[in-house]
Amino acid sequence: MERRLLKDYIFGMLDKYSDGYRSVFKDISLIKSNPERVDRYGRRIPEMFREGFGVVRYPGSPEAVLFVFTGKIYERVDKMVIYDAVDRWLESMGVSALDRNNKNMWYYMGRIVNVIRDHELRPELSVMCFENCVVDMNNLKVYSHSPRFDCIKMYPFKYDRKEIFNCHTWKAFLGEAWLPSQELDGVLPEKHKRRILQMFLGACLVNRKNISFEYFLILQGTGANGKSVIYRVLKDLFGDDEILNIKLSQFARTGDEQLRAAYSMDGKRLMYCSESNRGDFKDMSIIKAISSGEPIACRGIGGNITMMQRPPVMLCNSNYRWKPEDFLNRDDPEDESVQRRAIVVNFEKTIPVDRRDTLLAEKMKSEQAGIFAWIVKGLCELKKNGWRMPETLGGKIDAKLNRIRSTARGLNGKVVDGSVSEYLKYKHCSPEKREESVLLEYTASEIKKNYDRFCKKNGVVGVSLRKLGIDLLSLGYERKKSSEKNYTSVYTLWCDDLEIAEHFMGHVPNVAEATKSELYEGWDYTDEEFLEDNDEDNLEE
Repeated sequence: MERRLLKDYIFGMLDKYSDGYRSVFKDISLIKSNPERVDRYGRRIPEMFREGFGVVRYPGSPEAVLFVFTGKIYERVDKMVIYDAVDRWLESMGVSALDRNNKNMWYYMGRIVNVIRDHELRPELSVMCFENCVVDMNNLKVYSHSPRFDCIKMYPFKYDRKEIFNCHTWKAFLGEAWLPSQELDGVLPEKHKRRILQMFLGACLVNRKNISFEYFLILQGTGANGKSVIYRVLKDLFGDDEILNIKLSQFARTGDEQLRAAYSMDGKRLMYCSESNRGDFKDMSIIKAISSGEPIACRGIGGNITMMQRPPVMLCNSNYRWKPEDFLNRDDPEDESVQRRAIVVNFEKTIPVDRRDTLLAEKMKSEQAGIFAWIVKGLCELKKNGWRMPETLGGKIDAKLNRIRSTARGLNGKVVDGSVSEYLKYKHCSPEKREESVLLEYTASEIKKNYDRFCKKNGVVGVSLRKLGIDLLSLGYERKKSSEKNYTSVYTLWCDDLEIAEHFMGHVPNVAEATKSELYEGWDYTDEEFLEDNDEDNLEE
């Protein structure tokens, strides 16, 4: 609201008290002592500021900032605006010019500000104010505008789930199959990729202190494939004040530079890291802390070290071709905690030069209500899936194949080829007897035949017969002479899967197929089902 309008608005708020205060002020005006009159006025004027006003204390600011509730949100107001409104109102109440001189007015203002400071506003990113209502994103409850919500920002569109049908440009840009394709090239034609983006953006609407969401998303592509358009749309939707655009390499530094970088995350709902690459992931501890929503040490310039309780959701934009091993801890290769948190969405489609629209994000401003409803749908799916994100098939297969191509440590401390250890895992074999396990005895040559078929099917280079035998012993498998096989040396395997045990030599594990069966896709629903499932969206007073 403009400054001039704020003066009139506050004057209108005070005018509601005119009838009740008129006789009191008339009696006070009859007092001959000026100091006593000023003191009596000073005791009554602040009472009108106990409701509808508040303060926000910003980090690093020496003085609290005053706010007034203007019908939908609390808006920032300076002291001189309140000063002018109070002066005009006192004049309308017949208070003499002597009792309204500059000295006395600032005496009144001191007492007014003291009362306003009693109401400290604590804006919460998950409580969002729209043109038509206030929504608590933690439970999707919808409320009428009220001063009881400490909202200091209103998003310039309405909240309505039905608007999900009114974002045609956005959906066509992403690649919804049922929308016309002649106008826009869909950058994410694969449904599972759109769902991952949708659910991830839904996570930035809620308070991470109340949920367990331990992921970060990387938008991967060589360029000219729509990643920057997504960023501009999000920036227009949430505003510059809620999105932090920062280089991830700033967190790889040490000392004050890292602390100041962490301080810049305070009050943001989304951290967008542009041009991320493998070198940015040197310090896995800070990446893990941000993606897990853990408290992070930070410090502003000239301030003390504090703990930021709510780091934003992290979204990275990268032209680098990420591999599963890029997320392993370089100091501890066995630590896969960051690898489990990383989600990579590959933008494989490059937009031809003649079809690129540099004003596309600007055109989507008219669809902000629909785009927001689309993100809320992702939040609903995320909640129904217990805050667990869908898994990407390609990334999971790569991770499993990477383990096959790596090495492990045997019980005796010797290096074991990953293809041998993983082969036995896929065959559900162990060196020790377990409940309901089946005893199998095979020679190294027999195991080698099946092992070679496993390596060939999964594109892995196998080891020699001698190395296979050594690795079996290192993993703890027993070798002994078997009378049933002419006293040839056999290895004892305990298999937990009865079907595999029965057809051991015929069973050849396929990593890709096994991964598909283990893949977590989560629960999802259509736009129509999303619209029907809106019991939580009933307006409450």
